[in-house]
Amino acid sequence: MHLLEFHNVAEMPAAPGGGEYLARCPQSLWDHTDSPVGPLTIRHSTGCEIRFVTDAPRGIRLWLRPAHGYADMTYLMGNHVLSPLERLEEGRITCLQIDPLRLEPNRDPAVRRRGGFAPNVFRIYFHPMSVVFHGVDAMGGTLRPPHADEKPRLRWLAYGSSITQGGTFYNYVNAAAQMLEVDALNLGMGGSCFIEKGIADFIAGRDDWDFATFELGINMSNQQPGKNQVFADKVEYLLTEVTQRQPGKAVFLITIFDNGALHELEPSGWQQDQREKNAILRAAAARHPATVHLIDGEALVPDFRGFKPDLIHPDAFGAARMGINLAEALRRARPDMF
Repeated sequence: MHLLEFHNVAEMPAAPGGGEYLARCPQSLWDHTDSPVGPLTIRHSTGCEIRFVTDAPRGIRLWLRPAHGYADMTYLMGNHVLSPLERLEEGRITCLQIDPLRLEPNRDPAVRRRGGFAPNVFRIYFHPMSVVFHGVDAMGGTLRPPHADEKPRLRWLAYGSSITQGGTFYNYVNAAAQMLEVDALNLGMGGSCFIEKGIADFIAGRDDWDFATFELGINMSNQQPGKNQVFADKVEYLLTEVTQRQPGKAVFLITIFDNGALHELEPSGWQQDQREKNAILRAAAARHPATVHLIDGEALVPDFRGFKPDLIHPDAFGAARMGINLAEALRRARPDMF
């Protein structure tokens, strides 16, 4: 039994050169994606976390390496960021020394728990890139995974594009998760999210989530109005499988977030295509009224302050606003849950 919790990790297959991948999706799906970049992003360890509780007086050591290129991480203790950016350098195994942190004892522990995690839970959060785990040494101390009462009560599965995946810890999923005090399972896939049958079956078949959000459509733009039957069929398959195999669980379908294409001075096929996809999403949600709730993606982006020049991808500020707005929308849709 591992002394660590590997959060948002579906499998840990053996990696070339030793160690184990931290894989969000089963290896059997890696080469069965419909987008050109899908085989890369489906391998990313985005949102995977290594979690542990320790009394090791000298801290612990972790051995990690990027599968290719470099990999970035954020260190947290409970809900609090210790280090926003640490890097695993390309081509080598890195030994991370995680030193013990002595929290000021004259502080109300309940204050630190706002956000859902107990303050003694160490968390190493991985940014988009594939990471390989090589081992851990508690250096004479005790080491264990966090207990259930040291983590949030609800688990949220978020499937979507690069906007959902986020480039760092500071993405809209993590912002909303902290506002709602839930534990996020991030399945955002930059440049991909083509709602492949294997992905739909994987999501519908897992029972480790309490509610899900699906942010769909932005990466499947064909800029050819009227050519959206494949998209409609994929959305319907996903919703049908999830609602049938996970009955009673809440699903929130998010229409395409507001972006530059929806504000063109001369509307193009790109804008019309997105509006058609949004209409498809609204109709799909209406066919599953018992458990599927529609969230207006345009309403979550009040303006483009905090967005990159493409008017699609938010920076940390934009992502925080989106996350806060999404948390409020989820509470309105299901006040009994949050």
